[in-house]
Amino acid sequence: MAFFGLQGRTLPLFSLVPSKRPMLSLAHLTSVPPLNTYMESFDAAFVAHNIFRKQALANRGVHVVRIQDDLNRQGMGLVFGMQHAPKHMTWLRMQKLRSADLQIMALAYNGPTEYGHGFMSDGGLTTYGRKLIEWMAECNMILDVSHANHQTAYEALEFILQEGLPVHPMASHTGCYSVAPHRRNLKDDSIGLIAALKGYIGLLCITFFIAHKGDDYFAAFARHVEHAMLMSGSSGAYVGVGSDCNHMDMTMSEASEHYAHMTKMLTTAGTLGEYFPDRPPELILDGSKMFQVIHEALGGLKSAPFLPHVLHTLLGVNFKRFLNRSLPRR
Repeated sequence: MAFFGLQGRTLPLFSLVPSKRPMLSLAHLTSVPPLNTYMESFDAAFVAHNIFRKQALANRGVHVVRIQDDLNRQGMGLVFGMQHAPKHMTWLRMQKLRSADLQIMALAYNGPTEYGHGFMSDGGLTTYGRKLIEWMAECNMILDVSHANHQTAYEALEFILQEGLPVHPMASHTGCYSVAPHRRNLKDDSIGLIAALKGYIGLLCITFFIAHKGDDYFAAFARHVEHAMLMSGSSGAYVGVGSDCNHMDMTMSEASEHYAHMTKMLTTAGTLGEYFPDRPPELILDGSKMFQVIHEALGGLKSAPFLPHVLHTLLGVNFKRFLNRSLPRR
């Protein structure tokens, strides 16, 4: 999952300087901020999505990914998603969002909703949440369990499996709870279910979710990758990178200011165990080359050597294959 601007401050306009432009051919973008304004009102969320979509597609060399063939077009393909579902969803509202190129939706961001629970609250999938997932299946929408708590995530995945719904779920940006026991991270049983449903597990690079402050962040990230590959089987075919970071070059001072702005906007107030740097410094200074930096860092680790073909699939190929399984043919 990628960010191409300073959230809450700038439009999603990509750098016009070739060396600073994100080096991606495919990106999953959050089109609606995960704030109460948009979670409480469908109309506000729909307007916000359309504004973001229009601004993002105004960039040169980008296109929206709607069907499988769009994955092979030249330029950067954009897939739009929401990290929450607005209140009072209906089948018609789901269809309206889908028709406006929203491809991915989550049940809850951090607290309780009509559909289930985010990672900062307790409880499972609701009856309304089951209905929402059924509508997602009918509208060919992808379910994202990244921010759901452990019970809601597992029950949502189990519901898809038991009902045989045509939904390929994902955790677009998560970590492994068994490696770093943060409540934001996914437990092994859910990782296994995502793989069983031929979904996708995107591992994030946010430091305070994957490691202790001052650790070797890339070595920690590698441990999450290895564990997710082990839990999902099939030689890591369902695992990749879901960075949750800004794909833009920043100074450490700019990144610190942005971190302060984001924690204030999201009112985390230390509840996440957050700290700065919120991502490895290398991914701050060379954010536009993020996947190249990750490739070099993982390839150079002695403790967890990754074969070249494995790195190749982790850094985009598995995500593209997931979308190819999940999107309509036409």
